[in-house]
Amino acid sequence: MATEDARKRLEDRLRGRGALLGEASGALPSGAFAERLAAQKDALVYVIAEYDVTKSMDRYISIVEQNIREVGEEIFENEKGIKVAICGVGDHSDGELWLQRNDFTSDVSTLDAQIRGIRRTNGGDDAEAYECGFKEAAGVASEIKIAHPTSKIAVVFIGDSIPHGMQQSQYSDNGCPDGVDYRQSLAHLKAAADFFYFVGATEVPTIVSLQKTLIDPTKPNERYVPLGSMVGDLPELLIATIKQTRDPAHLADYLKQLGAGDPSKAGRVGGYLGLPPGDPPIGKFT
Repeated sequence: MATEDARKRLEDRLRGRGALLGEASGALPSGAFAERLAAQKDALVYVIAEYDVTKSMDRYISIVEQNIREVGEEIFENEKGIKVAICGVGDHSDGELWLQRNDFTSDVSTLDAQIRGIRRTNGGDDAEAYECGFKEAAGVASEIKIAHPTSKIAVVFIGDSIPHGMQQSQYSDNGCPDGVDYRQSLAHLKAAADFFYFVGATEVPTIVSLQKTLIDPTKPNERYVPLGSMVGDLPELLIATIKQTRDPAHLADYLKQLGAGDPSKAGRVGGYLGLPPGDPPIGKFT
């Protein structure tokens, strides 16, 4: 009965957020969002980090490989109840490597093995299988919400391309062979998860503009992160997104700690997440 109740609550949530066919999408009321966060204060936090694993993303993967133990120690040893899974998304032409799944872990060595086990792929057309990556993450998030209704779920998607099916004419797009509509899979993902970050690993203006349309800036629980060429900031950015998901106060403490050694980087990382200058920084996710 408890499982059925949780499933019904999730379905109601998806319907209200426009993630079920035939339903109109609407912003999550700020009061409802604040109420949900209060109920989740000490809940388990699940983080799905999805990487575009095509070869153009190599330096963004390598920098996390080089710093993954520091990332893991910060989020697993200094926080409680954090579980992370690092997954890879390529293109359908990459065969079985188009989706590289991993289980959730709270162990530094396992997280290290996950990022080092990611295999780079060649991709196919300019667009990548992001729409199916969104679908995969939405399914995982939905199952977590059914099993653990009060949990917090953050999805951090890191990529330098766009999903199939976007309205554009500058980049090759052979379509999704499975017929997945990125608008539907993304709506489902945003409704099932509590936070969604799209990290733009590119400075190409036309790609950045298209990526930004994946985010509704009026909603408090989704953000476009313009990382661009600042590859060296990615490990700290990953830590910051997880801290922000756990508790904005924990993010403020982390940025103070980071700023003591590298104030420029702390300012950039806070800026990526929309935090104004100040002490302590206050984020949108409050």
